[in-house]
Amino acid sequence: MPYEGRSRSNSRLPAQHAPAGVPPNEALHGRDRRRRAPISVVLALAAIGRSVPDRLSHRAFQGTREERHRSATRRDPLRSPRVVFVDTSAWYSLSDRGDANHRRALAFLRETPRHRLRRLVSSDYVLSETYTLLRMRLGLRAVEVFISLLAERRDLSIEWIEADRHSAALRLLLGRRDKRWSHVDCTSFVLMHQLGVRDAFAFDQNFVQAGFRMHP
Repeated sequence: MPYEGRSRSNSRLPAQHAPAGVPPNEALHGRDRRRRAPISVVLALAAIGRSVPDRLSHRAFQGTREERHRSATRRDPLRSPRVVFVDTSAWYSLSDRGDANHRRALAFLRETPRHRLRRLVSSDYVLSETYTLLRMRLGLRAVEVFISLLAERRDLSIEWIEADRHSAALRLLLGRRDKRWSHVDCTSFVLMHQLGVRDAFAFDQNFVQAGFRMHP
């Protein structure tokens, strides 16, 4: 969700399992390429009036088998415990010297090797949200400086939120009526789950609510 900035202070994902009735080897390797209806346990639970667990279920992120197979081919280069996802709140804190979390954000970014977090990943949706926030609060010059920062990060990968990820995030948003998560938040959660990333560089408690580890 959009970072509130100056006044804001401040688990490991469940292992992936095959859907009921699907052999694990087929779910993991995508041998069955037939398209099926998207799976959304949170929506199914809501439909029958049952409460949704506080922590995200891995099934809430699942789309069709074909979608999972495509995402598996994309995630291999980043599927590592040394990868950390960078949220809008972290990018903003790094960019605004007057932000309450600016020094903490800088310190964490400099010390990522000590935390065994060697690579950064973010999304086009997060960058878009950051551009807008910087433009509205600090002006276009801040956007230009931020773009230069991104260009200098050789350890940064940007993932695109394509149609399947967008749709999965929308299902998650509508299914978790008990949470004040934005659609951008949900795209980040879906992406992190698909890539096997458990750590977030953020100042947003929504990542903790979703079951991820938040740094610093």
